[in-house]
Amino acid sequence: MPLINRPPTIKLYCTSLVMAIISFILQDALPASAAPCQPGTFSNDGQAPCQNAPLGFYVPNAGATVATAASPGFFVPTTGASAATAAPLGSFVSTAGASTATLASPGFFVPTTGASAATAAPLGSFVSTAGASTATLATPGFFVPTTGASAATAAPLGSFVSTSGASFATLSPAGFYVPTIGSIAAIVCPNDSTSIIGSPACRQGLINAPSTVSPIFNSNYGTGGLYTLAYDPNVTNTYVFNIFNASSDLGYSSPLTDLSLLNLTLSGTGSNFYNTSNFVSGTVLGEGENFSFQFTIDPSLPNNSLVTFDFSTDQFAAFGTPGQTFSFSFQTNNVSVPEPRNAIAILGATFVVTCGGRLKRELSNRFSKK
Repeated sequence: MPLINRPPTIKLYCTSLVMAIISFILQDALPASAAPCQPGTFSNDGQAPCQNAPLGFYVPNAGATVATAASPGFFVPTTGASAATAAPLGSFVSTAGASTATLASPGFFVPTTGASAATAAPLGSFVSTAGASTATLATPGFFVPTTGASAATAAPLGSFVSTSGASFATLSPAGFYVPTIGSIAAIVCPNDSTSIIGSPACRQGLINAPSTVSPIFNSNYGTGGLYTLAYDPNVTNTYVFNIFNASSDLGYSSPLTDLSLLNLTLSGTGSNFYNTSNFVSGTVLGEGENFSFQFTIDPSLPNNSLVTFDFSTDQFAAFGTPGQTFSFSFQTNNVSVPEPRNAIAILGATFVVTCGGRLKRELSNRFSKK
């Protein structure tokens, strides 16, 4: 059979057709290639099928085989995230893999984004609310003595704060006082009054000035005068003298209202027959406190004796310095009890007189009836 010469175009067409058929057969026989995982997803081989990054994790690139935990200072609040979020102002993230940021507690603040911890309010400042990005300076009249405070403290009585951001209060100097809390300055004491360091008031002098306080001397014999004592010349007579500080100006013991019993002196006829050795010079009585001592009178006290007790105190003066003196004059009234024999004789005489009187009246009545 003779050979037939085919044109070249026919050969090329046949070859292309054969190759196309082979390619179709191969594509149908081989599996399709897998797509890479997209950002926010991952798989063991980085190819589909893929899963979303969980809360607290993110995937920034395609084809990832693992998800990345959010670093401290950052968080991821959703699944399938491709990036972490920085903790905003006033909050922080202290651990890796967080899905939320934590608000700063009262007393703390966070001044930057992406913080991993909150900052304690420094001395002289405070943070009253959660989630703060700044601390607040204490205003004049207030102070903050510790770090991490949620409130400022008012300057107490007897002290003041004149500037902002103070960490302590200043005590009022001697000669000044501060009568209210939260004060920004001390007040000078009125004339003729005194004070000590840190005073909430001034101690009254002879002039009763406003805003002053004072001890108040009083006793079971009052504040002075003339008194008559029942006295038995047959025995040693014992009496009680009770002195108390009646002041209630402050409500507590303080050199501003404490009463000092500086000294006791006796004068007058018969003073040497009085014994006041129980009195203690220098005794200090706080508000409401009392001091009792006994004094005795010797039986040989002369008649018509008048003895004066002078108590030197610091009332209406600076604490511990001489001020007002309180004077008490005592005279005695003889109330002696008779000796036993004399008592019997007197009793018998009384009986005779009484009975005689009754008998006389009865006889008189009988005769008058007749």
